[in-house]
Amino acid sequence: SVRVTQIMIFSILLQLSLLPLFFQTIHVKGVSKNMQSRYQNVKDTFSCLDKSQDIPYIHVNDDYCDCNDSSDEPGTSACSNGVFICQNLGYKEKSISSMDVGDEICNCCDGSDEDSGVCPNICLKLAEEEEKQKMIIISRLTKAKQKIKEFVDNLPEFTRKIQDERIPKVMDDFNNFEKLRAELQLREKELESVINLERAEYLDTWKHHVQSEHSNELFKLIDINSDKLLDNEE
Repeated sequence: SVRVTQIMIFSILLQLSLLPLFFQTIHVKGVSKNMQSRYQNVKDTFSCLDKSQDIPYIHVNDDYCDCNDSSDEPGTSACSNGVFICQNLGYKEKSISSMDVGDEICNCCDGSDEDSGVCPNICLKLAEEEEKQKMIIISRLTKAKQKIKEFVDNLPEFTRKIQDERIPKVMDDFNNFEKLRAELQLREKELESVINLERAEYLDTWKHHVQSEHSNELFKLIDINSDKLLDNEE
């Protein structure tokens, strides 16, 4: 019975080891990770994604457009409206037009859109550069966050300084300005009084001068003999 048990265990282990051979996943070029399951070989048949027809599995990526939705040619440029997915392992997937496949222009960072050896795989380099940029941004955001925290933490002290130092100084400056303004207004009034007094004295002097000139002219008219004396006849 022990022998039988050992044989059964060996048989189970053998079957488990052979499972990957029956369920081995096929990687289809130009298909995203989450769509690979739709492109696995099931009974040597492929169903167009729009479910319009079933075609032989060997017609997938055979450089001839069989499906109306171009889904049978994800890895070639056979279909004008097709989409090629760059898997770009280590970086991020990218969608390009199927017409860009095999044009000797490197559109995918893993070079999968061109024949092997045409384009270098620079996905890890791009990922490193992007990570560096992310770290720079994170560092700047961290510093900005720290500055904001310091400002918030110091806000009560800053407010106190304004209340205790700046506001009194502003009030002192305002009071000094008011005093200066009042002094200037007083001087303006004094100057106005002096000007008015000077004007009055000038007008009075001018008035007397005019009157004196008028009297002299009148005397000359009366003093007929011009002896500067008035007699009875005059």
